Amino acid sequence: MHRIFQRNNNGFTIAELLVVVAILGLLTAVGVTAAYRSIVVMTERRMVENNLRTIDAAIVRYYVEGKGNTQPLQGDNLFELLVPDYLPEVISGPGSAKYRVSDRLIGEFPNAQVVTAEGEEVGGYELNLKSYYSIWELPWYYE
Repeated sequence: MHRIFQRNNNGFTIAELLVVVAILGLLTAVGVTAAYRSIVVMTERRMVENNLRTIDAAIVRYYVEGKGNTQPLQGDNLFELLVPDYLPEVISGPGSAKYRVSDRLIGEFPNAQVVTAEGEEVGGYELNLKSYYSIWELPWYYE
């Protein structure tokens, strides 16, 4: 008779299951957020690199066709002279990233440089106004 009223304790209670689900949810949220941030950083880096390569290729075409002799690219007149003949549109981004032409020649032609607004990161780094970055000068380029 005593066995009829005895409770079977072979499983978990609903409270224990809820605690486990809550802990798994928190761990998943933290992991997904970190993974998402790393994907965003890598995407921004590749965007900046591809934009610099695209602009550099347009600059080379501009100079090879002889237009650089009559109207050299300098500083911020980059897109005034390259769009629409050498680039389909003005290139900017990600974020506040802006592009310009280097004031120094490395090789035969000037090259494109990138800078961001004060305090804004692109690719995990702040590309500040004190310095302009060519593709091989990007902080992550040799990582």
